[in-house]
Amino acid sequence: DDDDDDDDDNNNINNKTSNNNCEGAYSVDVNQLLSIAVDNGNDGSSNTLKDTLEEAVLAIRENLSISQATAVRKTTDNSILAGYVHGKVCDFAGTSAALVEIASIAPNNNREDMKEIGKKLAMHVVAAKPTYLSPSDIPEDVLQKEKTILMEQMTDSGKPAHILEKIVNGRLRKFYESVCLTEQAHLVEEGNPKISKALAQHGVEVKFFKYNSILP
Repeated sequence: DDDDDDDDDNNNINNKTSNNNCEGAYSVDVNQLLSIAVDNGNDGSSNTLKDTLEEAVLAIRENLSISQATAVRKTTDNSILAGYVHGKVCDFAGTSAALVEIASIAPNNNREDMKEIGKKLAMHVVAAKPTYLSPSDIPEDVLQKEKTILMEQMTDSGKPAHILEKIVNGRLRKFYESVCLTEQAHLVEEGNPKISKALAQHGVEVKFFKYNSILP
């Protein structure tokens, strides 16, 4: 199976990227990262990340390099980080990956349950590739550009301005569903509920996500 996941309080994944701003994210020196020891598995041995990366290059016969790296720490005591790696080429890397931070908004959430919720959300991010966390995170210039496109599509409709505005707002909801994580249908949950509603039912909210891929 080439698909796997990873979740912990501290996760590093890093060339196509989608993410929203995160207070706990900071850049990592690539040379320092390459010198970190990586566990080889059950035999207890380890190599540096640089050596492991070189082994992966030989295994898949493709050039691999780390151009930049970001470390992420959870931002609140009641949150966890969860990740998913797709198309694994070694124990820690694949063709695409996602990292999410979810926080408990219910008093008695089980940590293991939250890890599973977070893993499923990270799997969704890899599949759906959202660009923004929520509609409020869309830059104003991006939103105005989309509104202009929608209005131009109805220039010759002959409808009054207030009707056009309602139509545009309705179509903007479709736009939100295509680019905003909280507005998307959950591709991993049964019945594909809206992400924000599905998380609320579990007593959690998503604080942050990051998606990376080496695929076009």
